[in-house]
Amino acid sequence: MRHRWTREQARAAIRARWTGAHAGLSPRPPSTPLAGRLLRQVTVADLLTGERHTLDYYGTTRLNCYDVRVDGAPWLVCGWSQALALVRKSCVRFGREK
Repeated sequence: MRHRWTREQARAAIRARWTGAHAGLSPRPPSTPLAGRLLRQVTVADLLTGERHTLDYYGTTRLNCYDVRVDGAPWLVCGWSQALALVRKSCVRFGREK
């Protein structure tokens, strides 16, 4: 018969392995705080409609996650690729002239 772990026993085993694996490591050096700093800025100019928008990417405490603001107004918190994909999808599509 196989031993069945309880949830508490499994968590205790995980904690023990984690502590043993990280016992001899030196502490990580503190990284530069990026939260609240303007890291990237993208300007989107639609030459057909004449609209122009600025996307400001502010750093957050999460890695590779930005607080995106459009024309100074909060938009969403997401990654670089997701924000650009949403901009691409929001562009008006025009058909070809026949």
